[in-house]
Amino acid sequence: MRCNNCFEEYDEELGVCPHCGYIDGQPPKEAYMLYAGTVLQSRYIVGKVLGFGGFGITYMAYDTKLERKVAIKEYYPAGLVYRTPGTKDVVVFKGKRYKDYSDGLKRFLDEARNATKFINNPNIIDVMEFFEENGTAYYVMELLVGLSLGDFLKERGGKIDTDEAITITLAIGKALKDIHKVGYIHRDVAPDNIFICDNGKIKLIDFGAARFSANETLSIVLKPGYAPAEQYDSVNKQGPWTDVYALGATMYRMVVGVKPDESTNRKTQDTTPSPHEMDPNISINLSNAIMRAMSIQIHLRYQTVDEFMADITTEKKVRSVETVRKRKKSLRWIGIAGSVIVVAGLGLYFSRNWNKQKDEATLPDADIKMWYVLEDADETESHKVKGISQAIADFMEAYDNVTIEYTAIPADEYEAKITQAAKDGELPDIFESTGLESEVAGDVESLEKVISLISPEKEYFLQDYEKYYPDQKSAPSSFIMPVVYINTTLADFDKDVINNMDDIKAHDGNVTYSVDESWQSYYDEQLNPENYDMSTDGINSFLSGEATVYLGSSKDMEKIYDTMTGKCTHVTFEADKVECRAGSDWSIPDSLSKDNTQVAERFLAYLIEDPTAQDFLYMQGDYGDKTKLPINKAAIETLISDDAQFYKKILKDADSFSYKGE
Repeated sequence: MRCNNCFEEYDEELGVCPHCGYIDGQPPKEAYMLYAGTVLQSRYIVGKVLGFGGFGITYMAYDTKLERKVAIKEYYPAGLVYRTPGTKDVVVFKGKRYKDYSDGLKRFLDEARNATKFINNPNIIDVMEFFEENGTAYYVMELLVGLSLGDFLKERGGKIDTDEAITITLAIGKALKDIHKVGYIHRDVAPDNIFICDNGKIKLIDFGAARFSANETLSIVLKPGYAPAEQYDSVNKQGPWTDVYALGATMYRMVVGVKPDESTNRKTQDTTPSPHEMDPNISINLSNAIMRAMSIQIHLRYQTVDEFMADITTEKKVRSVETVRKRKKSLRWIGIAGSVIVVAGLGLYFSRNWNKQKDEATLPDADIKMWYVLEDADETESHKVKGISQAIADFMEAYDNVTIEYTAIPADEYEAKITQAAKDGELPDIFESTGLESEVAGDVESLEKVISLISPEKEYFLQDYEKYYPDQKSAPSSFIMPVVYINTTLADFDKDVINNMDDIKAHDGNVTYSVDESWQSYYDEQLNPENYDMSTDGINSFLSGEATVYLGSSKDMEKIYDTMTGKCTHVTFEADKVECRAGSDWSIPDSLSKDNTQVAERFLAYLIEDPTAQDFLYMQGDYGDKTKLPINKAAIETLISDDAQFYKKILKDADSFSYKGE
């Protein structure tokens, strides 16, 4: 017969399972647990208890349909429910506890539903099915055979070598990437929730604490030693950086052999020694990366697991937390409307991506004036200001005889000011010129020299520069592409690119659309608008949940995901239907002195070609105008990851783009 506890077969005449010692009818560990032999969904036979906590019980089970062992988790929040011993039904206490139970049940099912999305990730435990029964809910998972990382470390004497620790960290990092991609944070990364399987696989388990990261008050669920300070406060914003801290703390435990001090203690007085201090055999690079992942201050911590994974595998120098802190303190905030700040050189190496000839080339003394557009005086724009200031600081670090003075001008004033400056013969040495008007264009020089300083094969659009910019009066440092946003709580879409709007299936059978007015003509060419219910309220209709689909562009991405993380996905059309537009174009007047022209040309080439400059301008951490996409291929490779599959599909062939200024 098959044992109802461990599901191994044995001779019925023995009366007791020789594998686990179970006797038929034997009660479970606790009276409120299901008895072994209980059947769920007329398919799953419940066996022994594998684990239990405040929110649920996990059982071994046997799937009679597929004839295999599985694990089943039951929603059983202690203190809110009870069960009569030997029965199946859960009884919920009345009053406020009933509402708490109902809210928790919904979250349990939501977590199970989202966990099923990761069934193709080899580093996340597979959740195959979920259902409601017995007044509660269950989900069915693969049964893992092996040890938790905590037990694995105990067997290995408390710690493991750095190579093995890196392997485990990278596996869990890849799992977290997929989790963060759908807007979730795990919130419980720790040795007990990492499983080292006997077959060599490494799995992240237990989604009981997982929650959406956007705009909601998060419950306080944590493991001391592995949880960052913000996780102790339900008001503080948690995000991917929360899991980065836990992953860093877990790696600290793996290589050092002890759990790091509690984050709340470190917040008051941080005396936690670095891994290199604990063990000089641990490289300074790896030690710096772990300590930065464990930074108490969120803004000094890696914001994504990608950044952390890159630094634990790089051979380049990894900055310490203190170095990053000093570097950030040295950045100056720039005034919003019309403010001018001269930035002294900051301690950052000039990018190695410029070739040796360019690095060693000298420039004449020059004071350069630069104007750029400040589209909105909001937090996003402060990122743009900081990105430009850092790019300029890098350039002046390389050429300390050059000073660049720059001004941010509000968008609604910019056109009038640049036009008047052209009439007065007082154009700045370099200025943003997207959609350049003819009266200004007459005073602008050809940028043929700038393009000659750049390797066109490293940039999008510059291979055919004369095609996209026939007058050569401006040059791009970024671009914008059309993006279709879909509210995943209202509709389903499971493809990489969109071929037909009918591919979007609304849950209620009704799809409503809103469209960015500036992209209306583009979408009119791709769709027959008469066939669709188009609103005129644009992005607001989408953000409010009135529209299922928003036909917008990459400029909208940060705003949408700040509001709708975990509730939205984005796609674009096939390559032959994509029309990209100018993000930020730049120009140089034809009236400059020879020295200023030479410096302005070199600086503009640097903004366009240098990956570090592009990173600061459009992408990195607290920096950059994230409404634009960098044209530098090396810079955008950072963006082309599992988190942005649609870029990968489109950008593989630059010839698939058409390009025109907005």
